[in-house]
Amino acid sequence: MRLGMLLKYDGSAGGPDMKKVLEAERLRFDSVWSGESWGAETVTPLTWGLAQTTKIKAGAGSM
Repeated sequence: MRLGMLLKYDGSAGGPDMKKVLEAERLRFDSVWSGESWGAETVTPLTWGLAQTTKIKAGAGSM
């Protein structure tokens, strides 16, 4: 079974909660996902997360 986590990012400075992303990677989650809504785009939070991790994958759930 593969586990994924949704990045709940509201556009605030500092990006998504990296403590949760790093914990998901430590627990061997397969991926983190980000979507677009209410003016928050998906590329920046995913890039922010991937820049600080080594194994976890990322996905864009825009629809």
